[in-house]
Amino acid sequence: MKTTKENKKEVYRTFNLTPDIAQKIFNKYNLGQVSFVKRFEQGMVNDVFSVDGKYVLKINSPHADLPKLAKEYVIYESLPKYNIPSPKPFFLDESRDIIPYPFIITEELLGKTLEKSWETLTIEQKRDYINKLGELLGKIHNLDANKIHLEKEKNVAFRVGFENRVNDIAIQLKESDVFSEEKILKIKEFYLNNPLFQEEIQPSLIHGNYNFANIIVREGVFQGVIDWEWARFGHSEEELAVFLWRELADDNQKELFKKAYSREHKISENFEQRYIPYVLLYYLGIMHDVHRWTHRPDKQREYIETTDLLIDKLGIDK
Repeated sequence: MKTTKENKKEVYRTFNLTPDIAQKIFNKYNLGQVSFVKRFEQGMVNDVFSVDGKYVLKINSPHADLPKLAKEYVIYESLPKYNIPSPKPFFLDESRDIIPYPFIITEELLGKTLEKSWETLTIEQKRDYINKLGELLGKIHNLDANKIHLEKEKNVAFRVGFENRVNDIAIQLKESDVFSEEKILKIKEFYLNNPLFQEEIQPSLIHGNYNFANIIVREGVFQGVIDWEWARFGHSEEELAVFLWRELADDNQKELFKKAYSREHKISENFEQRYIPYVLLYYLGIMHDVHRWTHRPDKQREYIETTDLLIDKLGIDK
């Protein structure tokens, strides 16, 4: 069965930040003269620009009515207290008085993403980074609602939050016409009736997109974790599972990462049973939006094929 309907087409919308518009924004916040504006091409959803190589201006053009950037701004303000490297936030603007979208301005970190440098690293350098990445994610998952206060993110019990998440995903899948109603019902039954997800768990801060592309490094040192717009509170093992599946190439790397992670944050004995279901839940949570990624057909293909593979692996659609 195909994951998406072939007639589901939509052209991806982008916003072009010109130097003139950037100057109006900089005038508002007394940031000086704009010399150049450059788009970051690796962004999947938002329009993100470097201004003068000193500032990052991130514009929420695709989901303007969602408070994604307000959440990200609060997290950037909070992370330094817990020794989590991140860019310094300068301004959050939701007024839409200059451009018709909310935006934030942060510092531009020196260095490049780990994604860009990964294939040039030696085996020992990769091992060193994997150790550091595991410990860093463990530290992030030690943060909870008592340490990071996100507006509109309710501090609810894990089971309640999990049920809400599954139901929300089911609604999104139905509205986007990605799967049949019968298939969506089977997905809901798999998660909501599964004993693995019925125990009570202390929710952690979840980055929502922890991967090589969102880690800035320079000369072997982490400069910061970026792109927190999809952060929420949930089960730490969900993000752990997704990172292991998507970012690490072999079992040795995965085991090394888990050992480093567990030095900061405990992994339960049931993690291996939840591993694939949690990876699938990540993909299901994004599938309703994949048809819009006309600018990235490679990513469309990855998400569609992986979702079908995982559903088949778990026997959900049989």
